[in-house]
Amino acid sequence: MKFVAAAALALAAVPAGAALAQDLELADRLCGSDAEEISPEHHIAACTELIESGALPATDLPLVYTTRAWAYLMVEDFDSALVDASEAIRLAPRSPDGYGWRAAAYSAMGEHRKAVEDLTEALRLAPRSETAGVWYGGRGLSYGSLGEMDRALADFAQAIARLPDDAELYLMRGSLYIDQPDYPAAIQDLSRAVRLAPAMAVAWNQLCWTRMLAGDLDRALADCDRALELEPAMPEALDSRGVVHLKRGDWQAAIGDFDAAVTVDPSASASYYGRGIALLRLGDADLARANMAIAAEMEPAVAASYAGFGIEP
Repeated sequence: MKFVAAAALALAAVPAGAALAQDLELADRLCGSDAEEISPEHHIAACTELIESGALPATDLPLVYTTRAWAYLMVEDFDSALVDASEAIRLAPRSPDGYGWRAAAYSAMGEHRKAVEDLTEALRLAPRSETAGVWYGGRGLSYGSLGEMDRALADFAQAIARLPDDAELYLMRGSLYIDQPDYPAAIQDLSRAVRLAPAMAVAWNQLCWTRMLAGDLDRALADCDRALELEPAMPEALDSRGVVHLKRGDWQAAIGDFDAAVTVDPSASASYYGRGIALLRLGDADLARANMAIAAEMEPAVAASYAGFGIEP
């Protein structure tokens, strides 16, 4: 039996009342544990048990709320994460952690200005914290989403100065450079990301996409191949490789990748459009128009997106 299942059964089986101390000891281990075997759902259950027990000292409650906020984020229950992080802030307004986790919830919900405000407060309270690099990276990501690129890049510089071996930071900054567009800088950051984390398929896919935009189609194809070796059913990488095949004039290969992408993700509008382009090049105009109509219904701007990287019907 896996440890996760055993822990869940243990929580369910401990009797109430007389065994409260045993309950709390087990719940505390699960709530505070960072072991990979403990799922976010079990963190949530254990933290809830601790909170509802009424037996915790008030000084311990903020940590339990922030731990449960993290677990809610992991299961994409952003509203609950926001509530818990806000409660942690209410209980400990001078502790930066609540602001950091609430910012993560705000960011996931698209409330980037609020995320910036919370991360700014976290950094004000603990500018030399071990977590400051993460906070700078999160704020940089929110600034980027707000279109404030100078501030975003300044924050990523601060984050990377503190966490120079964090592949995620290079991935995020590289993605911002794509939007500048500054393809050489993006390729430099994304290449660093895959050197630091060779199994990070999303970074290989971003590198493939950037090289396609920069016109380096052979290396782009190799990068997409690597992403798909790592995650064969990754729809984003299938779509990226399909676009590379379009740029190379390999229509059948493009159709194969777009077919696979829409099989994995039927909502992949860009892949329907790309398949339409390839079918048009092969002379099947009716099926091409049908695919492009599906794409346009899903995402009206899809044709403009393709035109932006040099592919038009």
